[in-house]
Amino acid sequence: ALSIKAHVDMGFAGDLSPFAAAYLVGMAASVYDIPNVKASLQLYKTNKSSRTTVRSPGGPEAVYAMEQIIMRISETLKLCSVGVREKNLYSLSRVQALAKGLHDKGQYKHYTPPRLIKELRESAGYDHLVKRVETFNSSNRWKKQGVDLACASFKVDPCAKGVLFNVYGDGSIVVHCATSEMGQGE
Repeated sequence: ALSIKAHVDMGFAGDLSPFAAAYLVGMAASVYDIPNVKASLQLYKTNKSSRTTVRSPGGPEAVYAMEQIIMRISETLKLCSVGVREKNLYSLSRVQALAKGLHDKGQYKHYTPPRLIKELRESAGYDHLVKRVETFNSSNRWKKQGVDLACASFKVDPCAKGVLFNVYGDGSIVVHCATSEMGQGE
């Protein structure tokens, strides 16, 4: 179970802060299977300037918060944080069950977080790095090092929108679409 209390400073105008707060709660579990989530949001109007949300409003903050929870669990139980992450990832069968009723269930056949963690552990030599860090930390009283790895997911809204292509006799092309380009090559 996970209980979330989010306090959001909307500034004086509010802009998209309610949307960002809801997105934060929706992103809270990230790639982890947490069947029971309780969330409460408190939005505050203040005398500060409003901050317009950009790209992933509340997403990085939610992922960071979840990773801090995973770290706290692993430190309290004296377990490897990567092991705690692996044990709590959504399983492919759970993802497919949650996707029941979606028009394209096949999109989940390549569910990747467990595979990514496994491949990253191997390609980065993670276990060797952990041993190196432990050796360094045990021989240095004041200077410490750390190493970790984590997964994150971000929602993508694949809205089907119409696109109009106009090709003119001089060879010029005009494309009209209902999306906005944010510099990411959409």
